Amino acid sequence: MPYLYNKKIRRYHYLLSTTTRALGVTLYHINALIKNRLLLVLLILLIECIAISFAFDAQILAKPASHSSILKLLSHAGQFLRISLIAISVYLLIASKKLSQSLALFNAEAKPKHVNLRFVLHFALFAGFWLLSSLLFNATTTPNPNITNTLGWLWLLIGSLSIISLLLAQITYCAWRQFLSAEKLNLVIALLAGFITWGLSTLASTSWSKLADITFYASHTLLSLFYNNVTALPKEKALGIGDFQVEIGIPCSGYEGIGLIIIFLSIYLWLMRAELRFPQVLLLYPIGVTLMWFFNVLRISLLIIVGKEWSPEIAIGGFHSNAGWIAFIALSVGMIGIAQRVAFFKPPLSTPISSDSYKNPAMPLLLPFIALMATILITGAFSSGFDWLYPLRVIVSMGVLAYFANAYRPWLQPISLKAVLIGSGVFILWLAAVPASVEQDQAFAKNLATAPLYWQYLWLGFRIIGATITVPIIEELAFRGYLLAKLVNKDFEQATPGQFTPLSFIVSSVLFGILHGAWLAGTLAGMAYALAYYQRKTLTDAITAHAVTNALLAVYVMMTGHWSLW
Repeated sequence: MPYLYNKKIRRYHYLLSTTTRALGVTLYHINALIKNRLLLVLLILLIECIAISFAFDAQILAKPASHSSILKLLSHAGQFLRISLIAISVYLLIASKKLSQSLALFNAEAKPKHVNLRFVLHFALFAGFWLLSSLLFNATTTPNPNITNTLGWLWLLIGSLSIISLLLAQITYCAWRQFLSAEKLNLVIALLAGFITWGLSTLASTSWSKLADITFYASHTLLSLFYNNVTALPKEKALGIGDFQVEIGIPCSGYEGIGLIIIFLSIYLWLMRAELRFPQVLLLYPIGVTLMWFFNVLRISLLIIVGKEWSPEIAIGGFHSNAGWIAFIALSVGMIGIAQRVAFFKPPLSTPISSDSYKNPAMPLLLPFIALMATILITGAFSSGFDWLYPLRVIVSMGVLAYFANAYRPWLQPISLKAVLIGSGVFILWLAAVPASVEQDQAFAKNLATAPLYWQYLWLGFRIIGATITVPIIEELAFRGYLLAKLVNKDFEQATPGQFTPLSFIVSSVLFGILHGAWLAGTLAGMAYALAYYQRKTLTDAITAHAVTNALLAVYVMMTGHWSLW
């Protein structure tokens, strides 16, 4: 008995010590994040912007009842936020090569005096800004020009002081002046790009009716080549075959795809500018725009054919939403292939593509993820509300993973208890942060019940395998294996495995969260899996934590019927 008692004590002591060490490592990385002054300031600013935007709708200030020019200006606050986000993205793209130097500049300077008092001042100003927002938005219901005008200017003043106080809370004025002096050209370009993008998007919302007309008649002509009973109503913008018709409105004109391909080509040409021939490569713009518009016409025509010949539900559901993305991805890959392989777009002395290019070390990390995303788009395009083709995702994923199996062998390690505990913690967090939807639960159960019993069990079996095995492996290879290292070092092979930097930790986690819809819970989960990776510097721990979360979630879903959490 004493032996068994001591063995139990040792077991609990090991569990407690393991949990304590995991918590210590987590706090260490959080402390490292806090020490990076600029990232801490930007993180606080982002949280405050999200909080204020959720609590108040600036568009209410544009009501005709408020005869104040300042209120009409402030009603575009949401647009200013979008411009800022675009400008920041463009700046990060332009200054990517010396971004680490710019970030180091802020930490090199000594901290300003009375940091705590500066933060107190900032939070006091932000509280005042929140109170003024409440007063201002309520004042618009009782139109008094004097009151609303005064509140509007005061709101703008306190909001500006709140931002300035935050920027100066941990970083000196001297450091900001050096940064602005060194980066003024890049910042001006980024700001202009933000305003131009916003202006083009505003213009697009009102000026694409002509393109919609052209798309309508082009789709009608294409359908007429194969069908004699094409129905076309130009005034109603209705197009179809027989009794199946769709409306070709402005969103169907193709401007979204055109905008995406322009943005994609701009980023690609900038990143690869040293390996491409200018100005010849600029011809990719008209080629890409023309092909994107043609693919959109083809998408509309195929949508009508699918709706007429196969299933209206699939046509309006999965095909309508996914076919455009499939076309965009296919065209993007094609444009990269043209730029890299056509001599007209390459400098005369450019190095030819090596015959060993297929041995690119990034492929085992990224290709499974790309294959999974492509399969999701394709299966989603031919599904209406319920993805009956989900088993195909698992089969394709396992095939790609098996192809690169030898590349993964060096990373295999025994399962860590810390990783299991982290995965269990994320499961609890997910249940607390992501509410189940009764409507989606019922719809899922109803759709599943329409299939034969053997197919229900087979489908659920593949769903469990995908959730607990293939998806954790593929996502961790992409996010923790590739993206985390890529954000640490441009040549990701040179990055130390498991090396922590605040930028790579935050960006990879946020992108992971965006991928999972519930972005806040997904971001926290991504951070937890990254911390699991940092423990022993091995992807096995991140995969284990992710798999444990998904396995527990699968058991919970099967027991409770909360299918929407899947």
